[in-house]
Amino acid sequence: MANRFIHDKELIGLTFNDFFRQKIVISRISLLRDGGVFLDQWLSQNQHLVLSTSTSRSKSKWGRESSLFRNTAFFCAESQRSDGTPDGCLITPIYKISDSLTAEQINQTPTLIELYLGIVKKYPKQIHHILCHIQDDLDDRAYLEWMHPKSLLKNK
Repeated sequence: MANRFIHDKELIGLTFNDFFRQKIVISRISLLRDGGVFLDQWLSQNQHLVLSTSTSRSKSKWGRESSLFRNTAFFCAESQRSDGTPDGCLITPIYKISDSLTAEQINQTPTLIELYLGIVKKYPKQIHHILCHIQDDLDDRAYLEWMHPKSLLKNK
């Protein structure tokens, strides 16, 4: 597996074509508090895009921790709370795409790259960190299956 981890700063100004050409794979996007609230509100307003939901709760020496997991067609959003206060959001890709997606879910749910590019454009200061790497051993189809499966689903 030929891959090289890259720094968040190297992603500034990149387009989808840059990601595709360089085979940049996003593994995780971490949002700060307000960014997490924005994504949480968007998912609440677009419940038809949420395929499943689960929660976890724990009590630590810092207080009560809870997470709300929402799985969409292409990503999972984990909204975190500490003592009831929003504490950011962790976004990870979903690699196994459901066979029962509707055309609306496919078209209206952003892929991880679309989500990243939208957040960078609209809320750049709300990104805490991005975990990504260059995986140049992927062919074009394998890359699209991971990072932009919507393009392959539309062609079926």
